[in-house]
Amino acid sequence: EGGEEVLITGSNFRNDVGFTCSFGNVTARKSVWISPSLAMCIAPGLQNPSSSSLNVQVRISNNGIDFSDTNEDWNKTNNYLFIDRPEAFTVKPDVASWDRNTTLTIRGNGMRFVTSCIFGDTNHSYPII
Repeated sequence: EGGEEVLITGSNFRNDVGFTCSFGNVTARKSVWISPSLAMCIAPGLQNPSSSSLNVQVRISNNGIDFSDTNEDWNKTNNYLFIDRPEAFTVKPDVASWDRNTTLTIRGNGMRFVTSCIFGDTNHSYPII
């Protein structure tokens, strides 16, 4: 979906007209220069709809043409992981009591990084086991 605000630290960022961030080969929705060592970029959406996650390089350009170095050492710490929104298809059992410990089995797509669930309008988050 994209739209997340991502803070990027580095050095030699310039407040020039062409200042921009890229996530892989896709330009950020919005790039904001904050200081010579800090920028805020709005992540674009996941570009490969057939994948539930995608790890890409985050790069900065002061002029919109020449982007930051892509050497291997730099890339180890400057990646961004896109994660598709999880989608539940089935929940078993169909009915459970709020006052009892009940184990639910939830099946769907994009569940790899899910750590908790919220049911209805409750203010409680339930851990994934």
